[in-house]
Amino acid sequence: MRRALLAVIVWLTLTSWGEAQVIGSVNLTSGGDPGIVFVHVEDIDARILDSVFTDVNGRFRIEGIPINNRRMYLVIEEDGFKPIREELNLNQRRGALTIVYLEPEVDQNAGADGEGRVVDVQQLLANIPEEAREEYAKALEESQDGNHDEAIEHLEKAVELAPDYYDAWIDLGIEYVELGRFRDGEAAYGEALQSNPNGDLAMLNLGVLYYKEGEIQSAQNEDSEAGQSFEKARSSLEESIRLSPSSVPARFYLGTTLYKLGSYEEAEENLRAVQEIDASHAQTRLTLLNVYARQARYEAALEQADAFLEENPSSPQRPAIERVKSQIEAALGR
Repeated sequence: MRRALLAVIVWLTLTSWGEAQVIGSVNLTSGGDPGIVFVHVEDIDARILDSVFTDVNGRFRIEGIPINNRRMYLVIEEDGFKPIREELNLNQRRGALTIVYLEPEVDQNAGADGEGRVVDVQQLLANIPEEAREEYAKALEESQDGNHDEAIEHLEKAVELAPDYYDAWIDLGIEYVELGRFRDGEAAYGEALQSNPNGDLAMLNLGVLYYKEGEIQSAQNEDSEAGQSFEKARSSLEESIRLSPSSVPARFYLGTTLYKLGSYEEAEENLRAVQEIDASHAQTRLTLLNVYARQARYEAALEQADAFLEENPSSPQRPAIERVKSQIEAALGR
C-alpha cells in the first residue's frame, strides 16, 4: 500500500528578531515509518527560503525565516502524492497547529475488502480533541529545544485527553527513552500498539529501546541480561520488518542486534539489505566491517573500511577507522 502522509505543522513567529520558525513532524495516517521527506518554505514568488529533510522520526525544524510582510508557504513534494503548498499564516497565535493531508495521485479506494484504502484525515483525527493536539504541538516544540521533561508533561496530558493518540504515545516513548526511563518507554510503545496493532514505528522503536538497554547492560558486564534484551530487540525488529520490509532503521538495528548476538550470517543479510536501499548509510558499513572482522573475512572488512573513508572524508570516526584499516592490512601481511 502506498504511504498516506499526514504533515503536522507548528507555526511560530519570533517577533523580537523579525524571523520565524516552523517546527513539525510528518506522520503516516496508518502509523509506521514515514521515511525521509523533503520539506521547504518558499515565498509568494516560489523562491525557496530554506529547506530540510525530516529525521528518522519524521520531525523537522526550519529556523531563521525572514518575515518581510510577504506571504510564505510550506511545500512538501513526495512521490506518489499531489504536492502541497500550504500558506503559513503570520497572524496565527504562537503554537497554533495546522494539519495538512497529502492526497494520492491515483485513487486508492479500490478493493471491496478495503485493501489499499487510504485513511481519511478527518476520520483519523475524529477522536483526537483539539486540546490534545495542542498539547502534542507544545511537546514537539519543547523536544526540539531539548526540554525533554517539559515535552513529557505535554505528551502525558495529550494521551490523558486522547488515550488512542498513536503519535503522542510514540513521541512519549521517545522522550522517556531519551531520559533513560526504559520501562516507561516500553509501556508507552505498548499503548501505541494497542491503538494501532500494525504500527511498525512503535514496534521499531520498541526494538531500538531493547537494543539500547542491551548495550548498557553489556557495558556493565551484565551479559545474561544483555543477551535477553538483544533477543527481545530481535523479536520486535523482525516484527517491524514484517510490517514494513523496506524500513532502513529496522533493517539496520536488526543487523546490529544480530551482530551482538553472534548471528553473523543473518546480520550480514540485513545489513546488505540496508545498502541496497541506501548505499551511503555510513553506520551500516561500520557494522559490516565488524561482522567481517569477527569472521576473519579481512578482504571484505577492508572493502567496507575503504568505502567508509572515501564516502566520509571528514567523519570524526576517521582516525579510528584508519587504525582498524592498518590492523586489517597487517593481518593480510601488507
